[in-house]
Amino acid sequence: MKESEWKKFKKLKELCLERFCDGVLNEATCICKSNEKTAHERYGDLYKLIRDKDKELANAFNGLSRGKAFIQLMMMYRMGLVEEKQLDEFEDETKNSVRDIVNRDDL
Repeated sequence: MKESEWKKFKKLKELCLERFCDGVLNEATCICKSNEKTAHERYGDLYKLIRDKDKELANAFNGLSRGKAFIQLMMMYRMGLVEEKQLDEFEDETKNSVRDIVNRDDL
């Protein structure tokens, strides 16, 4: 990843991390406020959510290196955290590769 893209990626990564965490917190709030389950069931659901989302967070966001940047960009895009206009800010080769890989049927 070129230096110009790297700078864009670092800013985008922070924004996507905030979006991801906000989404998890919204899901957690829904679980906690649900009256359809017992407190124990909601606790179990909340625990499972946090455990699963923590794995996703680690895969997509842990570490900051140019070597991992493309994979992380692809993962954030696949997770719906990168808007099309944000991806369009990258060079054609990068954005087309991300879209091609994410849109493959065999993934």
